[in-house]
Amino acid sequence: MKVDFGVYHHSTPEESNAFRERLERVLTPLLKSAFDRDARINALDVGCGLGFLSWLIARIFPQGKVTCMDTFKGDSLSDVSVDRAILNFHALDVEDRVTVIQHDLREPIDGSYDLIVSNLFFHNLGKERFKVYENVILALKEGGYFVISDMFSEEEDMKMLEKQLDLIVTRTLFDDDWRFRVMILKKEKRY
Repeated sequence: MKVDFGVYHHSTPEESNAFRERLERVLTPLLKSAFDRDARINALDVGCGLGFLSWLIARIFPQGKVTCMDTFKGDSLSDVSVDRAILNFHALDVEDRVTVIQHDLREPIDGSYDLIVSNLFFHNLGKERFKVYENVILALKEGGYFVISDMFSEEEDMKMLEKQLDLIVTRTLFDDDWRFRVMILKKEKRY
């Protein structure tokens, strides 16, 4: 069975795969520095699409569990569906550690997570992204990490996130008008 993580909006299959390879090279060491390989982390992939980041987390942390959450509607990723995501996890032999949930992330998120990740999701939400940021922060455990890779057109996102979380590291993958960045933020105890 072939794994297909889809084609990003305004992209070719080759460009989408090259983007994911570059993102994997950047994220893998960052994630490994946040948790021990044998950690039994509980992770959430918001706006997971066909599950690229969920698979990456399951591969890096073989004792961890991942919840793959999306509305599975929209056109930012080609042919996205719950069934296709599940088929990918089955083909990658991680279906026993990845749970796929269809959920509107503008609504509260059930659960509490050590790690929450997102790739190319928030920029599609317009101003509603701030409600989803709030839901993500509420679902993140104290001491947990939020890893977001996205295109940030405005500094408003950075200011909002850094108001509630501590920025650990940021990497710029592409520096154009949209400034594609990868950021790791940590939820510290606030006094």
